[in-house]
Amino acid sequence: MSDLQGAIECLKKSQHYQDLADFAEDGLLFNLFEVMGVRYRELTHSSVLAWLLSDEANIDFTKKFLDWIADKGEFNDKMKGKIANFQTSGDTKVICEYGDSESRIDVFAHFKSLELVIGIEVKVWAGEQERQVERYQCFLKKEHSKDTKIVIFLTPWGYEPSTAIECRDVPVVCMSWGDIVEIINEVNHVRISEKAGEKYDFRKQFSQHIERNILIGAKVRELLSKEENATAVQEIISVQPSGNEATIQKIIDNIPPITDYLDEWKEIVAKVCGVGIASIKEDDVEILHGWHGGGELKIHIKKWNKSSLPFTLMLYKYTNAAIRVLIWRDYLNPDKYEDIHDKLKLLENHSNGVVEYKRIRNWSTWRSVLVSDDVENWEDPKTRFNLYSENWQDEVEERLRSQLLELKNADRENLLQLPPLKVSE
Repeated sequence: MSDLQGAIECLKKSQHYQDLADFAEDGLLFNLFEVMGVRYRELTHSSVLAWLLSDEANIDFTKKFLDWIADKGEFNDKMKGKIANFQTSGDTKVICEYGDSESRIDVFAHFKSLELVIGIEVKVWAGEQERQVERYQCFLKKEHSKDTKIVIFLTPWGYEPSTAIECRDVPVVCMSWGDIVEIINEVNHVRISEKAGEKYDFRKQFSQHIERNILIGAKVRELLSKEENATAVQEIISVQPSGNEATIQKIIDNIPPITDYLDEWKEIVAKVCGVGIASIKEDDVEILHGWHGGGELKIHIKKWNKSSLPFTLMLYKYTNAAIRVLIWRDYLNPDKYEDIHDKLKLLENHSNGVVEYKRIRNWSTWRSVLVSDDVENWEDPKTRFNLYSENWQDEVEERLRSQLLELKNADRENLLQLPPLKVSE
């Protein structure tokens, strides 16, 4: 307990912990986003943002949004003057999912009277796709050569994109969801006469939703990005020391569910296995499907299934996040799955020590596939990583490459190269 108490005291000194403790929930409206289960769905946030920029009743939001961009110094004096005199959204075209087959911009706004186009990349928790912002810059430069162009990279805490390029014609400005909250609150303060109106209430619901679910979630991620804090939080969750219950509950409520990571997990698996999700061939290694439950994301690879080797790649999150290659225990029962059982045993015998189906302590349903995994320690450091760090995708890719590509048998074949074996062998 003395070690735990020391960890708790260090955690409590974190500014992000203080921010969470100081967050006041008084006066929160009924929250439609929570009821509908779309607290972290980017498409929903894009739709609301498009409404804020296109509905004439939100003209004050549009003007303050444009003023915010102009204050970043990305426009010349002529454009800043035009923005200062902007009065109506009547000639504004706002579209979600705008682009071509290579690039789909979350929110696209064309202010015709200003000769200005804005592409907004909306991020709640998802990471960047390959060359994502660069592709948007190139698309806008090509398709809107006569207009002033800019890309807004909108994230929980306003961080820099890793996929942007230096482009004078299409600069990138970083914006946080906290900036959106400030603009909405300013608009609602000015439009006091609308206080009982539906649009006023909806704007307020949206800003409070952002504060409660995105901004606090951002603070939680920042808090958990340091391993010592993440460990302390996990310990406190089980102990709940006096005086910390409310803040710990906020942390628990705002830890993003593992299902938020499914799309990125699928992309990483496809990349490591050597195929693109959009260019799968019948005989290639491919992601067959993904599904989720509790703290797990599971994916099958078609090449393994075709060979009657029904392995499962699992990304899981319990006290730590980790990845494993697993086999459902019943497949090793010759009475139930004779053909599969025989192929699994042949693969084990031909793998020269790479494959061994060990029992996993406290996991009765699954067996480990790779002998390198420490089955006595489910939180094996070789498979573990921090799911809440900014570069978690790189950590996952590195570990998955190690498990699937770098572990080889005596014939220098890795787990993806091991051939389908015939029982007659």
